[in-house]
Amino acid sequence: MSYDDIVEAQKKRDMAVAKQGSSEKKRSKAKDKLLSKPEEKRKAEQEIQAWDMNDYCSVLDLQTHLTV
Repeated sequence: MSYDDIVEAQKKRDMAVAKQGSSEKKRSKAKDKLLSKPEEKRKAEQEIQAWDMNDYCSVLDLQTHLTV
């Protein structure tokens, strides 16, 4: 088996895994539950503070306003 054969086999395997992963729906875990936007923002701000990254990071609050 040559190096090129190995690389080709890896590419095929990676494509098969990616295809399989995209078609399967995974159950979300309790910690991965969907949060509301304010809860998600609060959690992100807490993570930034926990890592003492306030001088380097911030959370943007982008709100879209729809006009009818």
